[in-house]
Amino acid sequence: MATDWDKRKWLLRQYDVGKWLGGAKSVYSRTSGYGSIINFLSINVILWKTVVEAFVVQNLPWVTYPMFLAVFVVAFFIVAILDFKFILPSDYLFGMWQSWNHPKNPSRIALEEILTILKEKK
Repeated sequence: MATDWDKRKWLLRQYDVGKWLGGAKSVYSRTSGYGSIINFLSINVILWKTVVEAFVVQNLPWVTYPMFLAVFVVAFFIVAILDFKFILPSDYLFGMWQSWNHPKNPSRIALEEILTILKEKK
């Protein structure tokens, strides 16, 4: 008798599509950061010119654009530090766990073969 879990199990099933998709995602992930810097600066200038500058001139005339930009840079570094200290270790742990549990992991296959040989020699 199939349970509700068995009926929904196909949603969580993973497929082996080879290395190309993961490689493409990895390259995109690594290079998209450079485009993000350009987007960040563009959006920051647009935000300053369209919304913030009028408010700042009236209420905080001592605030300049470099100060406004510095607030975002400091916020970015705070988020980067928090990511490095908490998210990155968790991400690595998940990646290692998933890699180990994958049935086609060459490291696991080789290690299991070595363990089998060692057990036979005892």
